[in-house]
Amino acid sequence: MTNRSELFRARLQTEFQNRVKAHGKYSFRAFAHSLKIDPSSLHDIMKGERKVGEKIIRRLGECIGMSLEEIEQVLNPPLLK
Repeated sequence: MTNRSELFRARLQTEFQNRVKAHGKYSFRAFAHSLKIDPSSLHDIMKGERKVGEKIIRRLGECIGMSLEEIEQVLNPPLLK
């Protein structure tokens, strides 16, 4: 089963890849700056070395343009039967 940290990490990775495609030389440091988070903390989150709590998911989700509904889906993923 996929947990919310994994779901959110995938969303962050997709957002970073989209920004790199759109801006060519877009850096990881610039991405962290846009999210108002330390680059080393973001690195740990994106590598799965740090779990992501609800507060961080809400704050970073908002920064990357996720709707409240999308954020809630990450926080409360549907259970697989």
